[in-house]
Amino acid sequence: MEADENKTPYKLNAWTGAQEAISVYGRSPTGITVQVNLQPNQTTIIALATEKSHGHVISHSDNIVQVSYNSAADVSVLVNDSHTAWLALSDGQIRNIPPLTGNTIAMPNEFEIDRWNLTIESWIPSSNISRSQSVKEMLHFDHLSTLVPWSEIPRAQNVSGVGVYTANFAVQDWRPTHEDQVAFIIHFGPVLNTLRVWINGQQLPAADIFDAQLDISDYVKPGNNFIRVETSSTLFNAVKARSDIVKTYNIGPLDPESYDSASWQPHGLVGPVRVKALQKVSFNCLRD
Repeated sequence: MEADENKTPYKLNAWTGAQEAISVYGRSPTGITVQVNLQPNQTTIIALATEKSHGHVISHSDNIVQVSYNSAADVSVLVNDSHTAWLALSDGQIRNIPPLTGNTIAMPNEFEIDRWNLTIESWIPSSNISRSQSVKEMLHFDHLSTLVPWSEIPRAQNVSGVGVYTANFAVQDWRPTHEDQVAFIIHFGPVLNTLRVWINGQQLPAADIFDAQLDISDYVKPGNNFIRVETSSTLFNAVKARSDIVKTYNIGPLDPESYDSASWQPHGLVGPVRVKALQKVSFNCLRD
């Protein structure tokens, strides 16, 4: 993109409202080059801010999966394995990250969260269907070994409402020599509708549902951890199950065939939900 020399690229997070300076880009006399990787249907917003030019990363090894400025105006790097990594800086330096030694957990360390409990707050009409009053029925499904859409769970095929998933998972005691040695990233898999997450009672920031992964390093602790995931659905399945009796002002669906012929819509958390530990390294004084 064309940009003056005093312009710095920022990524605007439409899900959280955060504004984050982009740390990896190329600069030429006429503009700035930023690499953007998007999942299907995902979007991004990039803005240019007028500020003093500062140091940044131009390129890096393939095993580096994330580079970002941290709160101390340094650069934090996430490495996907235990091998050597490198970064080329805008001042001409090459920073090498040595391979991991035996003082931390093996990388990459990845595991799947399983054994979920699910409670669905099912929204259904009252027994008096002439009244516009909803009833909430609680459905409980314990010890789900595999995450599947509600349409594949007995007693939940025609349900619409809010689902709450809970599970416990263990994090290895990594015993870091300093607190930023390890980052934990959680991946939720495809998100069918909405997603809200709590870990150990603390709500996580909003996730981009088209690439649902979050850094949970500040929320987990060595040993047992508790996760709560809340999802919601449309009312389509509940209406489809009652398309012959649902009416508004005594008028039913204008096109009941569209409900009868359509398949049950998939809702809920479908996973797999995985947690991955990554090596985290910070560089001092990269910014001027």
